[in-house]
Amino acid sequence: MGMNMVEHEESFVFTYESFDDFQKKQNLQMGSEIDITDHYLSSDVRIRMSSVSGEATLTRKSGDKKDGYRLEDECLISKEAANLLISDNKLVVKKRRHTINGLDSSFDKYKVTVDFIETPMKLVILEVEAADEVGYPIPLDVTDRIFNVPLKRCPLGAWDLFKRKIAFCGAPSSGKTEFAKWVSYILNTRFKANSFHVIEYATSFIQKYNRLPKFADQIFILQGQWRRERNAQMHDIILSDCPTFLAYIYAQLMDRKEFSDEVALQLSKLYKQSLFDVKSYSDIIFLRLQEYQDNNVRYQTPDEALNIQRRIEEFLQDHRIPHRVGTYNDAEMILAELFYINGAS
Repeated sequence: MGMNMVEHEESFVFTYESFDDFQKKQNLQMGSEIDITDHYLSSDVRIRMSSVSGEATLTRKSGDKKDGYRLEDECLISKEAANLLISDNKLVVKKRRHTINGLDSSFDKYKVTVDFIETPMKLVILEVEAADEVGYPIPLDVTDRIFNVPLKRCPLGAWDLFKRKIAFCGAPSSGKTEFAKWVSYILNTRFKANSFHVIEYATSFIQKYNRLPKFADQIFILQGQWRRERNAQMHDIILSDCPTFLAYIYAQLMDRKEFSDEVALQLSKLYKQSLFDVKSYSDIIFLRLQEYQDNNVRYQTPDEALNIQRRIEEFLQDHRIPHRVGTYNDAEMILAELFYINGAS
């Protein structure tokens, strides 16, 4: 028999180290441990198996967590049925869950739990959930009230937090490639994530054909980059240092014959494909140029690089595309922002 519920909860993300510090300062009393494995069949369908139940729970969620609530439709299924379904899972989240005990009785309307995530990333998630209708809606300053500490709220559910396609864009020499490499390295070593840095196709094009791209090449560069990103989908987090929409930006700046119908058609195709593709990125990081450096592959002058930077910024702003702005010196800060980490140094 299925159950329809309303989920009201707020989540707060920590590293293992920052939560250990938070726990000691708050003197939190941790309840007994429950092992939970969530198998996501899609962004809104999950099968949960835990150490306290001989059955599995199939859950379908609708709504957006950032709105403060989601609708849940749950039903119990046998573990045999669950094992058949999870063979096609898209994401697995393994965690150890503890309930926080000993809170002031005035907060009984909230259930506070801590999840120590083992896979797909080593993070800790503190959740404050309304125990019943009395707790609706959860106030934005709920951690101030319970812990006397303001914490950064994570508006993402598990799927959106752990399944990411992150684009790094900016002018030539803005540090996109090194930034993406660093983020991938930190994710895979510090957080034990399954991330992959997709190498820029345009650079491979120049190295392979030993010539600079022409106007007509940009559609092939876009397609080549798109294929590389698609082929990386087995990874939970994809990092692209040359998102496909940059091909449209570069095409506008390249020498070409007079503005013919053919040129207009090619630009139109690039523009449309760019707008379709840009929605596939969960996050876009716009890196501002700090200092132009030649690497024997870049063919732009410093002034041309600044012009490209201006064009990218205008494209993002004109189309109201959400993005973060920084420089290659802001790597730790941007990483903490991407995953809404509290207490990150």
